[in-house]
Amino acid sequence: VQTCALRSDQYLNKHYAVRQWLGYPPVGDFRQAFQVTNRWADAIVFEPHKITIIEAKMSPDPKAIGQLKVYADLFRRTPRFSQYAKLPIDLVFLTTRIDDNVESVCKDEGIEYVIFRPSWLGDWERVKFRLKPRV
Repeated sequence: VQTCALRSDQYLNKHYAVRQWLGYPPVGDFRQAFQVTNRWADAIVFEPHKITIIEAKMSPDPKAIGQLKVYADLFRRTPRFSQYAKLPIDLVFLTTRIDDNVESVCKDEGIEYVIFRPSWLGDWERVKFRLKPRV
């Protein structure tokens, strides 16, 4: 497990795009309807030797594992990314805390499990989980 505040140079100094639509472009009258049902990767990092697809969740939801696997498959079939289709794809599940079961499945699936705890997260958790304020 990589427990860290993401290094500012880890991805920010690389070519990346956030909220990227994956798959074949919808056509005709159904174009707007597909905007809701299509798949959107939280972030994709483009490097000369590899692609990294990142899915971020506030809680370590195991659904992200399936999402990442689908995103990798769709990335290779997305026409606008065809020039990258032969590059290896790394998958990263970015979340806020350790879940041993989810982490284990990520490891089995070759997905990097990264914990990211920005400074504001403690306040968010106190509200979300109705925890008592710090004294």
